[in-house]
Amino acid sequence: MISSTNLSLVEFPNLKSLKNIWKHPLIHDSQKLNIKKYCNACIDGKVNVEYFMKYEYGRLQLKDATVFSSVAQWNAVRSTLFSDTEYDIDIVGCHQNILLGICKGVVVCNNLEYYCNNRGLIIDSIHIADIAITKFNELNQDNKTKKDFVKSLFTIIMYGGNIATWEKEFGITNDDYKLTPFVNDFIDEILMLADVVINLPQYKPIKTQVFKKEKTKRIKQIDYENANKKDKRKKDAVFDVDKFHVKSCKTLSIILQDIERLIILDAFAFLQILHKVIITSYNYDGFQVLKSTFDTDLIPLLNKEIAKKWKYIEFIVKPFSPQLDMTLIPEPIPVIDVNEFNLIESYEYKKSYIERFIVHCQTPSMYVVLNADGDVINKTTSTKLLESYNHFKYNDEDGKEKSFIGRWVGDSNKHSLSKYEYNPPPIKTPSYNFNAWNGWAIDHIDYKKADTSRIYNHIRFMAGLSNTEEVYEYLLNWFAWCVQFPALKTMVCLIFYGKQRSGKSCIAENLLSIIMGKRKVMVTGSVDKIFGKHSDVGDKHLVVLNEANGKETKNIHEVIKDAISRETVITEPKGIDAYESTDYVNYIMTTNNISAVDVPSDDSRFMPIAVNNCLIGNIDYFKELRADMDDIDVMGTFYDDLMKRDLTGWNACTYRPMTDLKSDMVELSITPYQEFINWLYIDLSCEFNDNNNIISYSGAELYYMFKRFWSEVGRFNQPSTQTKFGVELKRLDGVEVKRSNSGMKYKITRIGGD
Repeated sequence: MISSTNLSLVEFPNLKSLKNIWKHPLIHDSQKLNIKKYCNACIDGKVNVEYFMKYEYGRLQLKDATVFSSVAQWNAVRSTLFSDTEYDIDIVGCHQNILLGICKGVVVCNNLEYYCNNRGLIIDSIHIADIAITKFNELNQDNKTKKDFVKSLFTIIMYGGNIATWEKEFGITNDDYKLTPFVNDFIDEILMLADVVINLPQYKPIKTQVFKKEKTKRIKQIDYENANKKDKRKKDAVFDVDKFHVKSCKTLSIILQDIERLIILDAFAFLQILHKVIITSYNYDGFQVLKSTFDTDLIPLLNKEIAKKWKYIEFIVKPFSPQLDMTLIPEPIPVIDVNEFNLIESYEYKKSYIERFIVHCQTPSMYVVLNADGDVINKTTSTKLLESYNHFKYNDEDGKEKSFIGRWVGDSNKHSLSKYEYNPPPIKTPSYNFNAWNGWAIDHIDYKKADTSRIYNHIRFMAGLSNTEEVYEYLLNWFAWCVQFPALKTMVCLIFYGKQRSGKSCIAENLLSIIMGKRKVMVTGSVDKIFGKHSDVGDKHLVVLNEANGKETKNIHEVIKDAISRETVITEPKGIDAYESTDYVNYIMTTNNISAVDVPSDDSRFMPIAVNNCLIGNIDYFKELRADMDDIDVMGTFYDDLMKRDLTGWNACTYRPMTDLKSDMVELSITPYQEFINWLYIDLSCEFNDNNNIISYSGAELYYMFKRFWSEVGRFNQPSTQTKFGVELKRLDGVEVKRSNSGMKYKITRIGGD
């Protein structure tokens, strides 16, 4: 008979993959040690895993939570270890269908029923931006899909969270997604259903247990906060049972988990006892079985059996996620000294270990979590640190297991730095401060010398047909400046102008991506994401605006100019107080609109380049180019070349070569009022003489001439009003305005006259 409170299973991981899988670079650093302990626990190709009931109700838990067996593994790890020899069997929409089984016939639950019957349609109807999914996966070393994002939203709602909880979980904003009205209807219904279900007589014991558990948790939290408060003069907080409340969805989640466990154990009994299936792992709302003992034709029989007791529950064979590429695992590192290894359970050993990855900063007070390369991956509080690393234990002198992280957080002798800073070169950081700058991504990768000729050839193509060699050298110096002096902006935005598929985006997006690392580069076609109120470019060093269309960029011309040269930036994340940080961003634009931005004759911030369009449609060329740009050796060699370039005395603004495109953009950027003055010079040149380069007009006379100009040059919209005309005109060089008794008097000086 299957026990409902204890479970012993044997897992059979792929031994070839198991040996070094914990070293895989895609596995998050916070999990590597737990995966390693799982590898070490494998004896004769088997890993014995024990599960138990930590509380009277709910799910079974791992007896040793520090060993990441199948139930705790990242899906890519689980797939690599088990997909060749096992089936993954899951309940479809588990908790929603369990809740439907409870509520159907008891209370109206139309939205819940619609979700259970149309989950695929609902997932398809919700939009999640691809870039938001990519960003999350890159930051968290994960492989989430849109389906995962949407399923998580509805799971969070079931557990009492809301849309804001979901946004925080995935690091997204409401610009990254579009929900349907159904979501809010679903939230309202779940809150109502939770209140109904937790008060049903059969679930009263669970409600009592959850209340006691949460009460104990809150009392411990208050005790900890009292013991660690900074201002000892403040009174200790006191637990007030009358004000203490447990959310209904919190209790509902335990009810659903408890029923989930009972369903899974019923499935175990049916498969193990009646059909001799070898079940290898318990995965909460599913399990794994050895393929050699399981026929997929058993799924309909299993569902028929389960339906006798549990309505709306359906098991399926779920495909495993893609396996990890095991060729990415780095070469083995030297074995740790045996004497040091013997101290592995001691507090002092683990203290020295953890301080390689977690840094305490006093100003602002926080803990900084690093990856193996020393890059900052998280900034957190002591409370959240305790929650994240509560499983990290050590043995005291009596051999008793104690919480390491709890002791370390309160350890006055822990390594602590005065201030958190982000100081790229050439800024110097005192040794007593923490510098979050840890080099470019390429600095942490081994590479060998390779052929970079294709990279240089493409830069020459992108230098265009006007002053090509000067522009080519300018581009190389601009890129070199970006990587040599990451704390010093070039103060110049490159503008690559050309037809689509000419290769301009390739150089803008990809040339420095591997060198800098994707976390330091932003590529977008959205003006708002770069220059909008809630934009966040605070941790970027290169921002690429693709296909600037002019319609949006023209309207914020002054904002763009300010961003190119500003030294600090105000970031206003939604729901968080605005803060100021140093701005290290260099900008590149690509466009096929010659009027994407205004480039006045005195401009100092733009470097417009008309690229060579001869490569359009050359698919083979771009395949080879992209292969080089994705090649670590090629880009590493190019990086070395950039770092060796002598930039002594070079200035990105001063040394901009003139291009035909810039001349054209300057011409196009002339305002109609300046164009009017230029027209006057030509039309009235006979009225100027060697001794008199000034002509005077009354306001009415000059405005009449402006309307004549407007008609002659072919402008078909209405000219500006006389008031607007006067305001704009007096801002121009060569125009002097004086007020007299008879009205406004204008003096027009011929610029450049003798």
